[in-house]
Amino acid sequence: MRPPEGIDKIGIILNPLFLNKDNRKKYFDPNNKIEVHSAGVFTVLTIKQEYFNIFFDYQKQIALAIYELVKKGIFNFPDKGALTLWFIYNFSQYFILRIVSLEFYSDWNEDDVKVEPDMFRYTLDEAKDEDCLYRYVTEDNEVTDTFYSNDKSLSKYDRSSFICYNKKKKDIKEKQISHDVINNYARPTRTEFRLYADNTPWLHWDNL
Repeated sequence: MRPPEGIDKIGIILNPLFLNKDNRKKYFDPNNKIEVHSAGVFTVLTIKQEYFNIFFDYQKQIALAIYELVKKGIFNFPDKGALTLWFIYNFSQYFILRIVSLEFYSDWNEDDVKVEPDMFRYTLDEAKDEDCLYRYVTEDNEVTDTFYSNDKSLSKYDRSSFICYNKKKKDIKEKQISHDVINNYARPTRTEFRLYADNTPWLHWDNL
């Protein structure tokens, strides 16, 4: 069962010093709990909620995720025998350049969260002008149950610091989770607070 709140996703720029430049693989497990992608000249490791256990140290779990990348050949390290989990945990600077995103989530019953009509607008410009939420409307003019903070960009690379949406509907649409699991969601409404390197100075390894 999903915990009702926790960390949804962590984004980490990997230190390029020992990265295997020939790597082209993006996904490393069938459930896509860990993935690696390019962001300009950098390589970003994304670790998703499903990977984490909320009862264990997050630094150690991140070190474990990097250890899995090491075993897959993502890093070329001079002495591979030294690449133990303990080494990665204690010398994270060899593998992590910086933390670039940290997203927190809370799941709610549908009746727990209500966005009143005067709290949102249907266009992003109006939401910015009136300092309220933006209710997402698709290109086909379908009004959704998704609300963004007005610092969102219309770019596909969403940068909103807050979002409220129906997690159950989203997961059904994306088809990455079995319907049996989705139908057992006790709290289908999700809110997320998203910290990025450009909206907070607190994204640092020591703060995890």
